[in-house]
Amino acid sequence: MDFLNLISLVGLFILGGVVWGIGGLRRPVQSRTLLGSALMMVLLGGLIFLVPSIRLVLLRLDNLVVNILGATRLGAEFLFGPLALNPGPDNLAYC
Repeated sequence: MDFLNLISLVGLFILGGVVWGIGGLRRPVQSRTLLGSALMMVLLGGLIFLVPSIRLVLLRLDNLVVNILGATRLGAEFLFGPLALNPGPDNLAYC
């Protein structure tokens, strides 16, 4: 196991602890539910880290989502003009 993978595994437990800590509902959780969800997360993480084809599928899915977000940004710029742009020096073309 790589050091960065170990950091990810530790972060999984830290994130779970933070969520439990800030959550208002602190009733006891069934151990079956807890172990089942932890097992599913470990299996999914293992598949992502160890199987290159799943990583490739997720990268292609990421590219699809990024392209869709870019298209919606262009559509918003077309529809709303300079109101859809973030303020800053990059948008001086509309001034």
